[in-house]
Amino acid sequence: MRKAPDHRYREVLEAARTGTIPTEPRMAALYAIYDNAPCSSDLVQYAFDLHEEEEHRAILDAFLLTRCPLSELKGLFDIDLDVIETYMFLFMDTSVFRNKLEVISYAARYDSSAYGKELVKTAVQVGPDYLHWAYGKPRATIDAREIINRTMIDSYMRGMAHKGNGLTTGVTKEAHKWWATAIKNAELTERINPSTAKQAVEELQIALGQRDETVGPDDFAVPLADILH
Repeated sequence: MRKAPDHRYREVLEAARTGTIPTEPRMAALYAIYDNAPCSSDLVQYAFDLHEEEEHRAILDAFLLTRCPLSELKGLFDIDLDVIETYMFLFMDTSVFRNKLEVISYAARYDSSAYGKELVKTAVQVGPDYLHWAYGKPRATIDAREIINRTMIDSYMRGMAHKGNGLTTGVTKEAHKWWATAIKNAELTERINPSTAKQAVEELQIALGQRDETVGPDDFAVPLADILH
């Protein structure tokens, strides 16, 4: 990451310190606020107000860092797109991130309250679906089978945390609890969709050339009596 996403905001603060008015109109309007002068832009004033409220800033930044469509933000928070775009321009320029790794690093070092830090970090790790659940409504209904499958995989992977630890360590003991959950969910998956196991057996039989191709008398389209006579 070559620049911080709030690099324009930082430039304005430096300009206010040195008394150099920025030439870019939105930055000049923000400069006026720090110079105790009337702000010439309602959009900049609104964006500034959002930024100054720490909770609002963290929520907006979390959504923007997940690349959530701005139209969804408008629907969730009733904020005009022009305001959101102005906020992005001044305080959260996501174009500075060249890859997801830089976003993850930024989220890990996010400067905010404990609430804001955890929110931004979780949002980047889990994605915008988590934020929609937390601050609005889920994007779509999640099927029960998908929930079981996701938690099964998550529990299994968390159980893998025991590797490299001794048999009597707390990490290893906790890992076994996660694996118990994974096994339980695996059993639920089989109960909900038993055809999965059946299909796997059939595919294996085909691969081994052992599929039973025998046709029984009742399977003929024409009765056997008509064929024999």
